[in-house]
Amino acid sequence: MLDGWLRYQKAKSVISGQSFVKNVRQYSYFKSYTDVELQSHEKFPAAHWGQIITFIPLVVFGNIFPKAYNASFLFGNFLNCFFAAGLCLLFFKFLLLLGYSRKISFITTLALAFSSMMWVYSKSVFDNMQAAFFVFATFYVFYKFIHTRRHHFFYLSIVLFLCAWFTRFTVLVTSPLWVYMGYWAYQSSPTVQGKKQFLKHVYAFLCFCSTAIFIFWIYLDPFVFDAFFKTIVSAFEKNTFWKAITVFLVSPTKSIFLFNPLLLLSLFWFFFFKKVHFQISICIALISFSYLLGYAMYPAYGGDPAWGPRYVLPVIPFVFIPLASLLYRAAYLWKMAFYGFLLFGMFVQLPGVLIAYSTYTREANYERKLPRWFYDEPDTSFSYYMNPKLSAPFWLMKDLVKIYSRQKVYHLKDKKKQKEELIYQRFTPFLNKQALQEAFEKEISHNTVNLWWIRAPYKNKEQFFFQLILFSFMLIMFFITLMGLKIQWREN
Repeated sequence: MLDGWLRYQKAKSVISGQSFVKNVRQYSYFKSYTDVELQSHEKFPAAHWGQIITFIPLVVFGNIFPKAYNASFLFGNFLNCFFAAGLCLLFFKFLLLLGYSRKISFITTLALAFSSMMWVYSKSVFDNMQAAFFVFATFYVFYKFIHTRRHHFFYLSIVLFLCAWFTRFTVLVTSPLWVYMGYWAYQSSPTVQGKKQFLKHVYAFLCFCSTAIFIFWIYLDPFVFDAFFKTIVSAFEKNTFWKAITVFLVSPTKSIFLFNPLLLLSLFWFFFFKKVHFQISICIALISFSYLLGYAMYPAYGGDPAWGPRYVLPVIPFVFIPLASLLYRAAYLWKMAFYGFLLFGMFVQLPGVLIAYSTYTREANYERKLPRWFYDEPDTSFSYYMNPKLSAPFWLMKDLVKIYSRQKVYHLKDKKKQKEELIYQRFTPFLNKQALQEAFEKEISHNTVNLWWIRAPYKNKEQFFFQLILFSFMLIMFFITLMGLKIQWREN
C-alpha cells in the first residue's frame, strides 16, 4: 500500500504548497531513496493522479480538525470505502435494469460486498478499487446508452473511462469490451438513419478521445510504448505468461477462486446465463480475458504485497452478475450452495479485514528467507505462489488468535520512532534478520488487528478518542440505515 500512501502525501503537498520530496524524506523508510526516485512518484503516469485528485477533498476536510487527531490521514483511508459503496450501488442498479427483483439484486450485491476480495480492498489505499468503480460505471452508463439511445449517456461513459484511465492507465486492457459494446450499440439501432447517426456521434468522438490520449501520453512519457512492447516480449521469453495464468487460476496463494469462492458457482452458471443475456455474457468474458491475459504479461503479476490478485479486482463485479440469474432460476439445492459459498467467502475475507495483511509478506520473507523484492522476480515468485503453506488466508487466520493475545492490553501507549525504524532497516538483497526479529520481539509489527479497541495501545490519546467518536458515529449511521432498509422492505 506504499504507492497509495505516497499519493496521499502528494495530495497533502498540493494543498499545502510544500515540496513533496521534502515531506516524504522525513520518514525513515525513504531516507535511502534518491530525489529522482521520489520525484517519479509524483509524475503521471507513474503517480496515478486520479487517486491523488480524489484524496484532496478528504485531506482538506481532515485539515479542519486539530493536527493531533491526524484526521486528514484517517479520512484519506476512507477513500476506497466510498468507491466500494458506489460500486455496490451501481451493481444493484444494473441488476434491476436486467429485470431482477429487488430481493435478488440486494442479496447478490451483498455477496459482492462481503464475500469477495472487494471487502478487503475497501479498507486499503490501493487505487484498484477506484479503477474498478470507474470501469464498472463506464459499463453501466454505456449499457444505458445502448437501451435508451440518449447520446448524453455515451458522452458520460467516455468521461468515466477517462477517469478510470487517469486512475490506472492499464485500464486500456479493457479496449476489447468497449469495441464490442460499440458494435452492439450499432447493431441495436432500429433504422439505417439511426446507425449513421451512431457512427457520426460515437465513433468520431471516440477517435478524437483516443488520439488525444495517445498524444498526451507520448508527451508525458515518450518511451512508454517501447517499455510496453519490451514487457510483452520479456513475458514470453521468461515464460512468465503461463506461470501468471496458472497463479491467477489454481495457485493456493493467489487464485481468484480462493479469494472469491462464489466465482466457482458463477463460472458454472455462466453457460445458463448466456442463453438469457447473450450480449452481457460476451462483455463479461471479454473483460475477464482482457485483465487475465493483460496482467499475465506483467513481471510483478501478483501485485504484492496484496490480498489475492489485486490487479484483476475490476473483473469481480462483472463475474458476479450471473449469480443473480442463479438465484432466480436455479433449483433449491443450488441456492443453498450459493449461501454456503457466500458464508465461506466471508470467512475467507475476515483475516484480510481484521489484520493489516500487507505485513504478511514481510513475515513470510523473514521465515522463508526470500529476497526482499521477491514478487518482482517471476522465477522466485512462482515457487512462492505455488506453496500452500504461504497462503495468506490460512497464514493470517492462524495468526489471528496469536495477534489478539499479543495486543490484549487496554492502556494507551505511544510507539517510539526509534523502535519503528527497525522494521525498515532492510535495504539489502536479503532481509536484515536481526533488525526484523528485534522489531517482532518488541511487538511493533504493523500486523495489528484493525479494530479500534484492540489497536488502542498503538495510538496516542488524542487519535484514539477521535477514532472512537468517529467509529461510534458510523455505527449509529449503520443501524439507522438498517432500520430504513427494514421499513423499505416491508413497503415493497
